[in-house]
Amino acid sequence: QAQTAAMADEVKRVTADRAAAEELEKQAELDEAEVQRVLGEVLALLPAAEPRDVEPVVADPEAGDGFDARALVEAVVPLRVSPAAAAAGIETDPPRFLSVETGALLDLRLELAHRDFGTATDVRVEVRLRDALGRARGRQEVLLVDGARGHSCPSGG
Repeated sequence: QAQTAAMADEVKRVTADRAAAEELEKQAELDEAEVQRVLGEVLALLPAAEPRDVEPVVADPEAGDGFDARALVEAVVPLRVSPAAAAAGIETDPPRFLSVETGALLDLRLELAHRDFGTATDVRVEVRLRDALGRARGRQEVLLVDGARGHSCPSGG
């Protein structure tokens, strides 16, 4: 009988724990819905983003791997904006796109240094787009391949 009472107490505890967990889950769903509602209201109040100057910056996405991938890039050269009317222009020194509108496509070229990749056959670099306030405006990861070791980029790449 003591064992039955202990089992009954355990069932009550588990049931109470489950009910408490379900209540927390419902509250979390309500909180998330409220956050979404408020966020939607705030975003509706914001004006369209103003055009901003944007500069490409090279970063090493695998900073802890012992090889600084930024050393492989000598320069970043802005080439064009699409559509052309989505920016006021391009400067090469320093490299930047002028008064870029949100949604514009930016083309650029990486000029690579002739350096040894160390023990790697390929290295990833990241090109980040940063506005004048230092805020990230986009990023693209690029795979550099060591052609000196008989490796090449796949066709179309």
